[in-house]
Amino acid sequence: MASSSSVTTIKINTNKSHVLKERTIFVSMDKLDVQIESPVDFDSLERNEVDIKGYFVTQQMMEYFKMLNRPSYMNLVKDFWVKAEVYDRQDAEKEEAKLVKKNPGLKGKSRTEMGLKPFNGTEIRSAVMGMEITITVETIAKACNCPNSGLFQVDVVKNQWENKITTVLFKGNAKAKTSKMSSAHMMLLKILSDCIFQKGGGTDYPSLDHKVVLYCLATFDRINLPKYILHHMCWEIRESQRIGRRQIPFGRLLSEIFVQGKLLKYLRETGVSSDDELGNVTGKIINGKTLYSMSIIEKFNPHSKDMNEGNVQSDLMTDFPPI
Repeated sequence: MASSSSVTTIKINTNKSHVLKERTIFVSMDKLDVQIESPVDFDSLERNEVDIKGYFVTQQMMEYFKMLNRPSYMNLVKDFWVKAEVYDRQDAEKEEAKLVKKNPGLKGKSRTEMGLKPFNGTEIRSAVMGMEITITVETIAKACNCPNSGLFQVDVVKNQWENKITTVLFKGNAKAKTSKMSSAHMMLLKILSDCIFQKGGGTDYPSLDHKVVLYCLATFDRINLPKYILHHMCWEIRESQRIGRRQIPFGRLLSEIFVQGKLLKYLRETGVSSDDELGNVTGKIINGKTLYSMSIIEKFNPHSKDMNEGNVQSDLMTDFPPI
C-alpha cells in the first residue's frame, strides 16, 4: 500500500497470484477523506418524537442500516480507491473496437468469440494489497442485503419531478428551503446525506437527483439502492481522477465487501490484524441527540437501550459473490 507519514503501511507476504496495479488516482494518501456512513438508531429517534423506521422498512433497507454499525478499515479503503477504475459499456465497446482494428475478421463476433469476458454491466475494478477486486451492482446488493430492484433515475428532467417534489416535501411552496420541511422529511434528508449520498467538499443542498430519491422515500416508492450506490461511487471515482476529489464515499460498505470477500480473513491469517494497521473506525450514530443538535426537539432523552458503536465484524455469508 502506498503511504504517507500519517498512514500506516500494511505488509503481507505475496505470491504468484498477486498482481501489481498502477494508481489511477494521484491524491496524496494523507489527504484522502474516507467518509464512513452513519449508523441509525431508529428506536432512539422514535423515543425522541420522530418515528421514521417505517419508511426504510418499506424500502427493505433495515439490513443495510444494521450493517453500518460495524468497523470500517480506512487504510484498506484508501488502498482500493487510489487504484480504482470504472469499466462500463463505453469501455467495453472501445475494447472490442481495438481488437477489431487489429483483426478485422473479428467484426460482428461476440465478446466470447473475441476472447473477452461477457459484459454484464458496469464494474469497479481495483486491487487491495495486490489482490484484484471487482465490484458490481450484484456485489453491492449482496453486501447491503437489499434487493436489486426499484426506481433508478439519474440526470432527471426538472419539469417531470418539480411539482411532485414541491407538493410532498415543501407543501407546494417552490421557494421553501429544506429547513421548512417536516421533522420526518428533514431526518430522511439527513440520513440520505450521511448514509447514502455522502457529499463533502461542496454544498450540502441536495441535487435534483437526490430530491427524487428523497421524494420516493417520503412517498414509500421503492428505489434501487444498490444501483444508486454504484452510480454514486463511479461518479466519485471519476471526479477523483478528473479533478483530484479527496472524498471517498461508502467506507463502511467497502469494508463490508472486503470482509465478505474474505480479504480481511486472509490479512488476519497472514499477520495483519491490528486496528492501527487497518485504520479501524466506526461511524457517528444518528439518534435522538442528532434531533436536538438539528433543533428538531428541545430536549434529548437518552435511554439505556440507545445504540452503542459496534466493534464486531460481520459474520461471513456463505453465498457472497466472488470479488
